[in-house]
Amino acid sequence: MLTLSLKSLIKKARNRRKPMPVVLSIKNLKFLISNVKKIIEF
Repeated sequence: MLTLSLKSLIKKARNRRKPMPVVLSIKNLKFLISNVKKIIEF
């Protein structure tokens, strides 16, 4: 029982980690776009 629950937790953790870089890259893109807009305004 314990091993099965641990395995399921590890699987869930792996599944959660996958979308994180995507979210971070989207945030970085938005940050870059806002900086570019500021530069264009000046």
